[in-house]
Amino acid sequence: MTLQPVAALPVDADLWWTVYIRGALVGRPESYAQNVYVGRKVPNPRRDRMVICRRDGGNVTGMFDRPRVAFDVWAKSDADAADLASLIIALAFDAPGANGCLRVEHLSGPNDVAEPSGQPRRLSLIEATHRAAVLT
Repeated sequence: MTLQPVAALPVDADLWWTVYIRGALVGRPESYAQNVYVGRKVPNPRRDRMVICRRDGGNVTGMFDRPRVAFDVWAKSDADAADLASLIIALAFDAPGANGCLRVEHLSGPNDVAEPSGQPRRLSLIEATHRAAVLT
């Protein structure tokens, strides 16, 4: 007999974090948090303020999915990009307890990232722990 982990489906982390960050930004009073596009890809045309959520790795262990999630943040000024990126990290720390998210660990950032368009940009990375769904 072979011991095999439970067959579990990973979370669509890009979608989960996109929906979560969109909702968490609603009603925020900060000027740099207004009219922020949140998605999986940079839209065409580009927006003045954007947060792109992207799964950059991670694994499924038993009943837990641990995606590493990158938050790419753009804004009109360096100060707004830094503030918005910091807010996104703070909002991520508030996610545990929401729809299967159990834990969030900050891995890096917000880091200044060179952007060919010249638009101010910051990058942060977290690792989340989500409940995975059992394959039926």
